[in-house]
Amino acid sequence: MNPWATLYVPQSNVPCPTGELVRAFSFTNQTLNQDEANFVDGRVQVTNQAWKDWLGDGSRLGYNMASFSKLPRVGLAMSSGGFRSTLFSMGVLNAFDSGNSTAKAIGTGGFAQTSTFMSGASGRSSCIVRDK
Repeated sequence: MNPWATLYVPQSNVPCPTGELVRAFSFTNQTLNQDEANFVDGRVQVTNQAWKDWLGDGSRLGYNMASFSKLPRVGLAMSSGGFRSTLFSMGVLNAFDSGNSTAKAIGTGGFAQTSTFMSGASGRSSCIVRDK
């Protein structure tokens, strides 16, 4: 496998749901499919740690992270448009990645790991967005 293929894959330690994720939309039923809900619940544990790794105790930003009972859920969406879009998306993810020492030094590195969802709109985005 290409080593670049796993560079930006957030670790969930939760298997991706194998069941049907499509749900019937109605104004009275806004719930997630149970497999997707289980995945999100499992991913929250990982992202909560990622928030702590990225922001520490929050004091540099004037926050007390311990006072938050819930941390935000983040979704990253990559644009479509072919190879140029893929390169742009990879650049953005690189700037948010905790594995990039320059990004960590300026404070953006680590944000990508806080994401619960990643999505793409075209086939090129599948070069970046995939499950582990």
